[in-house]
Amino acid sequence: MPLIVTGLNLWHGWFTAPATVLLLVVALPPAAHSGDGDASPKRTISSLNSFDHHIALYRNARAAGDAERTGRFLVEIRRLRAERNVFQLHDTALFFVAEGVQHFASGQLFDAETSLRLAMELDPTLPIAYWEMARVAREKGSLGFLSSLGYCFKGFLASFRSLVNRGFALVNLVLGVFITLFITMFVVAGVMLYRYGALIKHDVYERLGDRMSATGVLAVTLTVFLMPIMVTAGLGWLAPYWLAVTFGYQSLGERVFSVVSILAIISMTPFIELHSRWSRMIVNPLYESSASSINGTFDPHDISILQDGISRFPMDRELKFLLATQYKNIGDYERSASVYRNMLLDSSDDLDARINLGNIYFAQSDWKGALTEYNQALDSNPNLAMVHYNKSLVFAENFQFEEREKARREAERLNVDQVNVHERQTGNYRVVADNLIESAAIRAKFDGLQVGLYDRPAQMNIFGFVAGKGVRFLTVGLFLAGLILFLEGLFRGRNLTQRCLKCGSAFCGRCQIGAGRRGLCAQCYHLFYMKHGVSAHARNEKRQEVKRYVGKRNLVFHVLSIVAPGAGQLAEGRPIVGTLFLLTWSWGVVQWLLGSALYRLPDVILGAGARFSFFPLVAMLVVFILANFTSRTEIQG
Repeated sequence: MPLIVTGLNLWHGWFTAPATVLLLVVALPPAAHSGDGDASPKRTISSLNSFDHHIALYRNARAAGDAERTGRFLVEIRRLRAERNVFQLHDTALFFVAEGVQHFASGQLFDAETSLRLAMELDPTLPIAYWEMARVAREKGSLGFLSSLGYCFKGFLASFRSLVNRGFALVNLVLGVFITLFITMFVVAGVMLYRYGALIKHDVYERLGDRMSATGVLAVTLTVFLMPIMVTAGLGWLAPYWLAVTFGYQSLGERVFSVVSILAIISMTPFIELHSRWSRMIVNPLYESSASSINGTFDPHDISILQDGISRFPMDRELKFLLATQYKNIGDYERSASVYRNMLLDSSDDLDARINLGNIYFAQSDWKGALTEYNQALDSNPNLAMVHYNKSLVFAENFQFEEREKARREAERLNVDQVNVHERQTGNYRVVADNLIESAAIRAKFDGLQVGLYDRPAQMNIFGFVAGKGVRFLTVGLFLAGLILFLEGLFRGRNLTQRCLKCGSAFCGRCQIGAGRRGLCAQCYHLFYMKHGVSAHARNEKRQEVKRYVGKRNLVFHVLSIVAPGAGQLAEGRPIVGTLFLLTWSWGVVQWLLGSALYRLPDVILGAGARFSFFPLVAMLVVFILANFTSRTEIQG
């Protein structure tokens, strides 16, 4: 069972331990079942009709060079996929990915492409099939690089549709975005403190300087800057706190960014809690065995775990339904039918069990038995579109074409979209439609549980959960930010200290008469704007002061642009450009240092899957060039 780091569960915990965020670099293997107890399934389960059996036949025929038998076994795999309504044959598709990788390694690009396209057909949600296809496209040259980018993007999207990889991919996305935002906000907050820290110190001096020494003023200022640490709130609070403390001094663009940043970070907290719940669920053996019934990772061991779960939760109807589904997936139709019959003995109005029992009769060519079950289901609910569709196929098998057309028209009248989706999935094979438990319902059944399950899969509304948690955290965050601004206003009054645009000195209305005109201190205003009443000596000293200030700004600009591209633009009062540069740079750093993933997708751990870490490197290089060479290289005083 994998070790999963589940930190960042609550707001306080997240901000008191920001280092935990950066330590979430865990390569997770697929969750393995515990070896405790008798884990082997009963050997009465037939394997002669399983996908693994047909893959073995395919391999033998291919090794013998028998093209006719090879093609026949591929057709049978496709037919069984449609018959069992299993549209994500994860493990079977992985076999063809491995085959494609072998062909690619030996330079057989056509054979590699054929195997990978078959893998994408058998499981359209398998990301590594697209990533390996990207390598093949790139190797073919010409415009293959563009095709490679397309396959990379498709693989990225497929990760979120795959039941096996979805949880890992979502955590990668959420935590990747979170860490990027956190780094960006921390750098921006630091730059704001650099820009306005001297002004805050000046305000402290104006109000407390007559009662304490310069050292005391400095101590009070540092206390203001480091308040979250001193009250043991944690380092993570420093960034939003600094943005709030300097808010009154910021320009309009900087204030907009500060508000957006604080709201964004607060909004991420519910997603971090979602990650913690997912982490507990993914190690639940019963969840993995339940999910395997629809994700194509069929393992007879899962049947033993489902059987054990039913013995512990005998009243749970969904576990029995999943067990019957798993029996059918591995080709043991008789056991599957037996489970459905027992479910109907417990509850004769279980329409899902009745419809699927009729489908098993259909697969066994028992047309009379199938029609009986379908008719009983329609007696309970005549608006079941896919049951009418299934009946039409039974009539077709019995050459009752008039009844077939009538049943099909009724199915299309009730839900033509559902009929069309089913037929697109099954292709040229006309097979009946099973009723299945959706992946969302399975997740709801085990949501946040490391062991056990819920009696019934309540609707798990992720958006509702995030919205509910988000409102609470947002309210608390806005209240704290407003409280800080209110206290600052009481302390500073209405006349805030300003920085002279020319020489950089701090001044306010208390220390200079008529100060602040055109953003200049009194000396700079008379020297550079009014141009009178200033001695030659004072003029020369002020010009040297301006020259030193400009040199300091240039140095800081270039140092910040090298260390964190975009920070230099922020230091010069260009928050929009600086933030865009810094966000891109932070994303590149996170992706590059963490190997493009905080959590490795289970499929990639198996040894396949192209890595495209050069994308963040290219983004970082472009941002570095733009931040350092397309901006002002010399700041005018």
